[in-house]
Amino acid sequence: MGMAEINIYETTLNHNGEQGIIDFNVLLKAFQNAGITINVFNIWDNPSLMTEVRPVEQVLLQEGVEAMPITVVGGEIWKKGAYPDYSELMMWSAKTE
Repeated sequence: MGMAEINIYETTLNHNGEQGIIDFNVLLKAFQNAGITINVFNIWDNPSLMTEVRPVEQVLLQEGVEAMPITVVGGEIWKKGAYPDYSELMMWSAKTE
């Protein structure tokens, strides 16, 4: 069993403000430096993601881009509307598939 994949889908627009992005980027770098893979995808840079990732597509169709960022862990949505915090990333990175 491997570690569950953590993917975060975002837009260039966000509702956390600049400090939220800064805080998340610091966390992201720390986790990556510890060898934990967290993928971040901007849907404007990769528009095909809106239809290729079914759970993300469903949220976007139902709630629109206001639901971004969307965190998908092991193929399931675990958080939407805000970036994950430290404790969430710790818990999710320990999840196995």
